[in-house]
Parts: sequence; C-alpha cells; structure tokens
Amino acid sequence: MVTVSSGASSVPTSIFALSQCGSDGGFVTLGCVMSGFLPADSQKFKWKGPSGQDLTDFIQYPDIPKDGKYSKMSQIRVQAADWEAKKTFTCEVDGAAAKTPGVTTAGVKKLELPLTTLTVVPQSPVFTGETVTLTCVIESLSGWTYKWYKGSSSVLVSKVNTYTISGAAESHKGQYWCQGESTGRPSTSQPSGNTTLDVKELPLTTLTVVPQSPVFTGETVTLTCVIESLSGWTYKWYKGSSSVLVSKVNTYTISGAAESHKGQYWCQGERTGRPSTSQPSGNTTLDVKELPLTTLTVVPQSPVFTGETVTLTCVIESLSGWTYKWYKGSSSVLVSKVNTYTISGAAESHKGQYWCQGERTGRPSTSQPSGKTTLDVKDPIRLSDQLPVELTPPSSREIFLYRKAELQCITRDTESALNGTKVTWTVGGRDRSGSAKVQRVKLENGLSGMISKLQVDLNEWFSGAEIECRVSDKHNKQVKGSPQKIMIKKGGADPEVLIYTLPEARDPNHESVVCEVRGSSLGDVYIMWQVNGGPYQEGKTGVVKQQNGSKSHVSILTVNSSGSDLTKFTCAVRHSGMKNYTSPKMADYSKREPGVGDEDVLLCTKSEDEEEDEYSSMWSTTTSFIFLFLFSLVYSAILSLVKVKH
Repeated sequence: MVTVSSGASSVPTSIFALSQCGSDGGFVTLGCVMSGFLPADSQKFKWKGPSGQDLTDFIQYPDIPKDGKYSKMSQIRVQAADWEAKKTFTCEVDGAAAKTPGVTTAGVKKLELPLTTLTVVPQSPVFTGETVTLTCVIESLSGWTYKWYKGSSSVLVSKVNTYTISGAAESHKGQYWCQGESTGRPSTSQPSGNTTLDVKELPLTTLTVVPQSPVFTGETVTLTCVIESLSGWTYKWYKGSSSVLVSKVNTYTISGAAESHKGQYWCQGERTGRPSTSQPSGNTTLDVKELPLTTLTVVPQSPVFTGETVTLTCVIESLSGWTYKWYKGSSSVLVSKVNTYTISGAAESHKGQYWCQGERTGRPSTSQPSGKTTLDVKDPIRLSDQLPVELTPPSSREIFLYRKAELQCITRDTESALNGTKVTWTVGGRDRSGSAKVQRVKLENGLSGMISKLQVDLNEWFSGAEIECRVSDKHNKQVKGSPQKIMIKKGGADPEVLIYTLPEARDPNHESVVCEVRGSSLGDVYIMWQVNGGPYQEGKTGVVKQQNGSKSHVSILTVNSSGSDLTKFTCAVRHSGMKNYTSPKMADYSKREPGVGDEDVLLCTKSEDEEEDEYSSMWSTTTSFIFLFLFSLVYSAILSLVKVKH
C-alpha cells in the first residue's frame, strides 16, 4: 500500500488526452490522464462533447500515488463516426484546486497520417522521348521508403523520393500515385492523389521534293519540311547521317543538281519550347540522272571546200518533242524543229566551232550540249600548188554484179591545166595502161576532172597484187601526190556476219535492216543485198569503230514496204580472207509471220562452201548504228570525193 502525505494541496501539474485507447463495434475509447496533484481524491474528471455539452458516460479510475503526489486516469467511449469526422472531445479537471490557474483542460481528436503530394515535371501531357520526373513529397517525419504505383500496380520502391522515366513512350501512359512507408509510427503516409500522365507523339514531320525524283543534272531541286503543329521551329536537314543545313526556313534548295547530290534526305524540327523536337521525317531518296546525250555530226567532214553543202545533224539519244538550237561559238544561229542544219555554199565566214542542244517543254527541259565541232573551210587545191591524185578502190556493186574490180585514178584542176596530163597503170609491176579508159568531166567552181578507170579480174584483185596509178603533166614530169598505190587489205580470221532490224529507222511505209561484218582483224569487205531472192541491191555502207578499238563494216538497206510482200532479206558478203571469191557469205533475216511473237526473228545461213560459227548478239552497238544511219544518208558523197556533173 502506498501512503501519500496529506500536506498542503496542489493543482495537477499536467493533463494529457490519450486518443483511441481502444475500439468496439462502432465506438472508440478515448483516455485522459492528469498527474502531480494533492491531496488524494481532490480532483475529478469532467468530459465535454464537440458542442461543449457535458458527457456523463465515462469511467474515472482511482488515484495512483507516485513520488509523493497523485495521478488519475479516465476513459470515455464515443461514436466512431464522430471520431473519424475529426470532432474534438475535451476532458477537464473538476475540483476546487482545479479552479486555480494551471493546466486544467485537454482536447483530443483523431490525428491525420502525414500528407503526401505527387508532382510531375514536365507537366502532362509529355511527348515521346522526353524525360519525366515524378517527385513524392511527405510533409513530416523522416525515414520514409517511397512506393510508386501506376494504377494498382507497384512500379518502384525506392529510398529516394523521385521516379524518372527516360524516353517517355505510349506504354508510360496512365495514373500514377505514391505513398510513404516507415518502420515506426505512423507506418504509412497518406496516399498521394492520382496524377494522370498523358504521352503524345512528337509533331509529325513530312518531307516533300519538287520536282519528284529522279531529277536531271542542272535542275533546281526544292526540299520542303512541313511540321504539322506548333511554331518557332528551326529546321535541320540531313543527307544520310550527316547534317547538311540548319535553317529558320523550311525549304532547302539545291541549285544545279549533280551526281554528288544523290542520296537519302530527311529533316527534323527543333525549338526552345516543349516539345523541343519534332518527329524525324521519313527518308526520301534523291536520284540524279544525266541529261540525254547529244551528238553532233558534220557531213562532209572538216575541212570542207568553198561552195560545198555542209549538213550538221544533232542526235539526242532519248525522249521526243525536242526543239534543236544551233550555236556557232557562243551565238545562237538557228532554232529548229528538225535536227539538221544545212550550210549551202560553204564560205570563209562559216568557219568556227559549232555545237547544238535540245530544248523541250517537259522534263528534262534540255539535253546535254553536244561537243564542239570545228568547221574549217578551204579553197580547192590548185594544180599550180599540187595536182591532186586520188586512187579509189573498187565498189561492192562492181564486184557483185560484174565480177570485176574497177579502180579509178582521179585528177582535178582547171581544164587548161589538165591538158596533156597522162595516167599510167601497173598491176603487180606489169603495165596495164592500155586497158584503162579515160573520161573528162566538169566539176563545181569552174574545175574539171580527169578520171582514168581500170578493171581487173576478181582473182587478180583478191590475190593482193599491188596496183599503181602514176600521173604525169604535159612535160612528162611526175606530179606531186603521184604515184598512188592500192591493194586489197587482207584480214585475219573468218569474220562474223549478222543481220537485224533497226527499230529507230522504222516507219509504216519502210523497212530497214542492218548487216554487220565484224572480226578481230578485218580486211576489205564488200556487202550487197537481196530482197526475196531478187537481184543484188546496194545499201548504205560504212565503217564503225567499236569501243575496244576494233572495226565493223556495216550496211543499211531501206526499202519501201507499202503494199509489198516483204518476207526475206539476204546480206551477201565477200571479204579479203575468203578462199573462194565466187561464193559470198550469206545471212538472212525473215519478217515474223502471224502467230510469231513481237520479237524480230534473226536467221543466219552459211555460205555455200564453208561452215560458220553461230552469231552472238550485237545490240551492244545499237548506238553506233543509229549514228551510222544518219551518216549513211550522205556516205556516198564522202566516198566519191568528187562531185560530178554530167
């Protein structure tokens, strides 16, 4: 038993309200303690409700002596709903001593868990790729562990109060909240409110190219970068992975497209606000093609002589609808819808460098400029300077139709200068002048010509005998340029003979075929044609130089096919390497019959007395033959070297 002295009385030195000592089915038990008073039983509790009303349903426990003074405790049951509503209940000391100044009342109410606040930087919505930082702030206490939730799922437990999302994406969308946990009391903080994180795509970026790829060298190309929303963009342009331009404007212009501009281009926007970038545009491939090739030919070849007619031909390798512009030096001399420019009566003033270029309304609007061709105009050579002596070889016509090789020794000058001129022929060292026939002709520009013709047997010509033409003036003095010598040029292995159509030369009323003779070491070649097994005809024949340095002999035959029944073309070839000159080597081309496909049919036959190899495809030389077809229109003029007026 504890005995407490009943000395002088004193008021309680402290009074505490104890919250929620217990709970019982809708009720909560509250407690109140006072201590440090004398004498025993001198103090009693008194409880008041939230409105100040007196409460009577409470318990007072006996005094408890300690250190010469007394303590007392009381409990009361209140409605749990009032407690959860945070209503205040008050306990007071009810005694004489309690009326003196001192601690005589204490209030008690439910204490809230520490408040939790969630912040998101940057604010929602955020953009794909951005870094998002969520911060969980608990207003009191320490030692918290932070739990992060997306919806009802825990996404992170951390000792630090930040949760960072690096590179926001569609999958990060949702409602986030956090709560603190502690090993002490209270064991948790209040849960933060839900914060919705919305993740949006960066603004869409579109790249357009005008004109559309492919573009042609020299054209101006404009790339435009369009960003669907917001403003204040700076535009960055890329070729592959390399930045090529940073600009405040959304266009990137390539002036004079070239091979070096080929590649994949894309763009992206940048700005100082949010979002700081747009989506990168898709890759756009820029292909740069060369302008169509332009070739200029001149017939006859330079130098030409005063008074001659000169034809310049401009050939553009592809497309149509061209207008042809002709230039002499830097000056335009003609604009024409046709691709030929004719100089009638060449003169000193026509000397210079010529070139041409095509123009059209579509793309490309121009072709490449052709190379420059120098036209030199000279006066005819006069006998007083040098008597021109020209020895021409036999023609295919003579060899095929007459089985003879006719050679011509041609001299030209004024009529008076040619008087008394004599021509001497030798074949294999033997004089054959008696077999020659002489003809005098009038030429242009007041000149005259003397043509001495000598026929030799085919076997004699193909044997390789040297034939000499020697010209002497009226004083029996050998003139300059004399003698002229010629012999057949022997070739190597047996050449190939191929025959095929020339589609570029077709029109509804004509049919054109090409015969080519090629070999590793060609000698002299003679070509004639037969149509449907008829008599021999002569085509336009010339020599084409291949890229590997070898040469091919080519003949083009064009016949009128309107209303005719053309079915078979035969190319007949005699060449210097043949053993039997009487049997030409043959190649046939037959037109397709109904039921045959669109491809042309190539039929190659063998000569009458020898086997030939199969022929390989010749389409690799198509460009050369287009050129030759144009050239062939005037080829006979080049071979003759003289213009005869009968």
